[in-house]
Amino acid sequence: MPIDRIMTIRIPPEVTDVWLNGSRYSAWVGALSAEDRCTASILALKEKNLHVSDGYIIDYGAELGHKTATSRSLDNQWEMLLHAGRDVFKKEVQIEPMSPYAFQEFQAFLEGVLLKSKIDFVLFDITCMTKIHLLALAATLAKTPLTPRWSVVYAKPENYIALEHNPGWKDILIAPLGDTGFLLNEAFSRGIVIPGHEGDRLIVALSEMEASGGIILIADTKGRPDLRSITKNRNRRTIQWLTNTRTGGWTSHVLREDAYSDIAQYVSKEVKIAKQYEAPIVLFPYGPKSLVFTVAKYLGMEYPERSWFVYPIPLAHAAEFSEGTERLIWILPSNERLVSNKG
Repeated sequence: MPIDRIMTIRIPPEVTDVWLNGSRYSAWVGALSAEDRCTASILALKEKNLHVSDGYIIDYGAELGHKTATSRSLDNQWEMLLHAGRDVFKKEVQIEPMSPYAFQEFQAFLEGVLLKSKIDFVLFDITCMTKIHLLALAATLAKTPLTPRWSVVYAKPENYIALEHNPGWKDILIAPLGDTGFLLNEAFSRGIVIPGHEGDRLIVALSEMEASGGIILIADTKGRPDLRSITKNRNRRTIQWLTNTRTGGWTSHVLREDAYSDIAQYVSKEVKIAKQYEAPIVLFPYGPKSLVFTVAKYLGMEYPERSWFVYPIPLAHAAEFSEGTERLIWILPSNERLVSNKG
């Protein structure tokens, strides 16, 4: 792993000066995998000599069904995290075994961390969390206004090395984003599609639950036009089918992951339409995690009672999905914006 690149990543002053340095009791929550970037935020904290009181490592064990994972890859990440953690965490790191697709179980864990009276700041590293846990985090933060101060960080890799990975699907999870999930007036339902690199995932999801109209948000990753092209090409036929042959007003938009105000406007527009008919909104969350998080959090804030998501669960994951860390993306709730930092 190119540690020299990680060490140059700047941490926003809101995190260093106001939150971590100004907090009496803080926590870091993240998941471990065989990818290099899963330890990037810890290494960045170590470089800046910043300390966190508690550390919670989500351990998915063998449930992700890795086909290419080796014990050496995971052991290297554990060793690096524990080595850096000795300089970052004030107390011993707590290992939290967790099912990767248990939405409510993860919410219960998050609420336990957030409601600890002594904790006044939590840093959530979503880099190696599953999308289901990412959605659970967004929904939890949206519905719990009296939480401690928090920030979300996501490590963008230098390269993706498993873009052709396509293991097939073993199940499809359809669940409400909020505590209640009414599915009335489905004929007027709205959809928010965030396509990723697996085009057949969207096809499978739409075959299970289809909205009458909505928006397609295609991420434009800074400095990586190739990733946008891959997303478009692999979802081209589905996007054309939705926008050209379907009634109900499907529209497609390309936007930056840090275009927070634009994301908010798109989500708010769909919520407004759905509310007119008391219809559900269905989220298809397959693109970049930073974009998925912001959309899900807005839905959790504005329309939790009728927001749903559809997520096909793969037979297996590519353990070594990426290499290196190019930059950290910080989601700062103080002004509800995204900040992308690179040294």
